[in-house]
Amino acid sequence: MTEVRATALASIRLVVVKEQAGGKLFLKAACSLILEDITMDFVQELRVRFPLLECLTSASDLEHWGRDWTRFHPPAPCAAVFPRSSEELSKLLMFCSEKKQAVVPSGGLTGLGGGAVASGGELVVNLSRMSRIEAVDVSAGTIRVQAGVVTKVVQEAARNAGLYWPIDLASAGSSQIGGNIATNAGGLHVIRYGHVRRWIQSLEVVLMNGEVLELNGDLDKNNTGYDLRNLFIGSEGTLGFVTAATLKLCEAPRELKTFLWALPTLAVGIELLGELRARSLMIHSYEVFSKNCLELVHRVRGQAKPFAVDAPFYLLFEVDTFASQAVLENLESWMLSCFERGLVNEGFMASSASDVRSFWGWRENITESLSLTAKVYKNDLAVPLREIAAFAKGLEKSAGAWFGEDRLFLFGHLGDGSLHVNLAKPDAMEIDAFRKRCETHNHELFELVRTHKGSIAAEHGIGLLKRDFLHYSKSPGELTLMRGLKKVFDPQGLMNPGKLLATSD
Repeated sequence: MTEVRATALASIRLVVVKEQAGGKLFLKAACSLILEDITMDFVQELRVRFPLLECLTSASDLEHWGRDWTRFHPPAPCAAVFPRSSEELSKLLMFCSEKKQAVVPSGGLTGLGGGAVASGGELVVNLSRMSRIEAVDVSAGTIRVQAGVVTKVVQEAARNAGLYWPIDLASAGSSQIGGNIATNAGGLHVIRYGHVRRWIQSLEVVLMNGEVLELNGDLDKNNTGYDLRNLFIGSEGTLGFVTAATLKLCEAPRELKTFLWALPTLAVGIELLGELRARSLMIHSYEVFSKNCLELVHRVRGQAKPFAVDAPFYLLFEVDTFASQAVLENLESWMLSCFERGLVNEGFMASSASDVRSFWGWRENITESLSLTAKVYKNDLAVPLREIAAFAKGLEKSAGAWFGEDRLFLFGHLGDGSLHVNLAKPDAMEIDAFRKRCETHNHELFELVRTHKGSIAAEHGIGLLKRDFLHYSKSPGELTLMRGLKKVFDPQGLMNPGKLLATSD
């Protein structure tokens, strides 16, 4: 029985006791009250039950809060709400479970897989109001934060404490820690620090039934069976809400040298990576982007081209040279040999902070430049390093046949085998036709990924966009276990339905 219904019945009893002689008249009014309560819709009852909870329902608000950076599924949530604490969220989810109301976890809305899209009347539950940094423990090298804290704010808080949060994303200024954890984000420095999973000491999570769990606490060592914490990292909000986390911090890099080189082939980039590692040089980042990407940023941003002659690919990398003078001398001798052997024809080392910003501008402005010029269908893929050059050749051949070579924009984190495949919509093609055609070609693309022993999602997750293609990266046995886990944590199927796994699963 809801509070609304209980209040109505209480008022009826008072009326009957007070005016027994006129019972028929008042009893009729009482029945009307009960009928109105039964027919009250979910959002009305939500507002009565949680009068202090911010609840938005205007068309513009639903349009904004009902989707992430993907634009292929029109948003259609019933409302968007903004809980301010785990306790309030717990009560909200108990209410939604009672009403069998599906929910979509939401944060900074920077996802590229459709994981935060509410397209079927779900309730959007956005955690941006839960944005406190609760504690920084310098001795333990940790920071405790709520899920709605923006990634860049965590970086700044760590820096102020003399430490370093190593997860760095292009969306760091707007993405939130909860979303980073839900997608097991990687970013620019995976080659050195790994994904988010490596830096999570503990999690607070709220299940769909309202139960609040603290997973691992403040322990570095905890060998007590199944580590439930890891199930929620990368689960894309399908098992429960991550509401807070204790993050591990580390020492910041001391002295980075930044380089921008033109590559004759992608295979040369892999060869150079092996040589850097063989010399025990500390690689901080290792990024690549295609000629099309450089031309795009030049055209949209007006950034002057750094090279006299165009190349198929460009390599942007950073090396930490703080350890000793010998390290720097080792690096310089290796650089010279690269040019002497003809592996690199043209390249630069940044000599100032301005150079560093300019070099990184080529890489970091690609996504924004694409969004300003065309509708883009995105795939983030990963293949083993030994396979990446052959994979890229097959991809270029296929994409050229699909839309033309000039519509493929390829860039990514070469050091960890992760590539962002962007197909720009031809001007004359309707958006729906473009999306359907890309989804059709996904079968060919993902079969190529499978052939090269890769993953159809390196960073952005599965969400809605790749849900129906998950079998290209997961075996039938793995999918069966995933479905079983989903039913254990969310037996009614109300947590982010249709994401990662089909609702029918």
